[in-house]
Amino acid sequence: MLRTALLQSTTSCLLLVAAWPAVAQDARERARRAVVEAEAHADHGRHALAAQRYLEAYDFMREAGMPRAPLVLWNAGELLSHVPGREQDAVDLIRRFLSESSTLADEAAQVRDTRSSAMSLLDELEARAGPPPPASPTAETPAAHLSTPGAPPPATAAGGPAWTPPFALLGVGLALGAAAAGLGIAVTLRDDELSAMCTDGRCPSSAQALADEVGHLALGADLVLAAGGLVTAAAVVWAIVAASQPPSEARPTVSAGCGVSGCTIDLRGRF
Repeated sequence: MLRTALLQSTTSCLLLVAAWPAVAQDARERARRAVVEAEAHADHGRHALAAQRYLEAYDFMREAGMPRAPLVLWNAGELLSHVPGREQDAVDLIRRFLSESSTLADEAAQVRDTRSSAMSLLDELEARAGPPPPASPTAETPAAHLSTPGAPPPATAAGGPAWTPPFALLGVGLALGAAAAGLGIAVTLRDDELSAMCTDGRCPSSAQALADEVGHLALGADLVLAAGGLVTAAAVVWAIVAASQPPSEARPTVSAGCGVSGCTIDLRGRF
């Protein structure tokens, strides 16, 4: 019984040893094809695709037990150095190449020259990336909230007062005016349809729905137009007040709204 078990185990080991050359040969062939495709991509300027194929070739070469597999890491890293935004990936691959090829440096002068080129490119990439940005503070210091008496209000890049709120409100007013114009055009078109249905001022009962629609559209156009006018006027007044107001004064505030009974606007500030 024991002899039979030993015989089966020995037979399995022999089968694995016999199959290994075939597996390694297949991996070498896959690596060769990947390198050929990578070179074709590189010749046509497709650096990212070429680097990807080189990395696939690296995996196949490792599977086949090829000691010079780290050399394709250099090819992939050098190609990614030409791809914007992939500089860090290039740095990582070049560092892997330098680490894994250290045992190959004594085998051939070509490997030593490649390592020298890799170190030069690594220095160039790190210099191109520059120092890392400083970490943003998690909390403001109390001094950040201190203000000097008589200091000017916050300014824009041009050095003047902050005009963004009035101009933003003006944009809203103009947009409402454009919407009112669109509604007015719709009212005109629908009213023409209603007029075509009526004769001598008399309209059939089937035109009642269209008449109601025209009335609703007209009311909506009036409300939107009124709101646009109020908002535009408020923006102009706000800009004038903000320009003439001393820096120490509080900025004016404005609010507007429309309802069924009409539109209102509320502007608060010192004049």
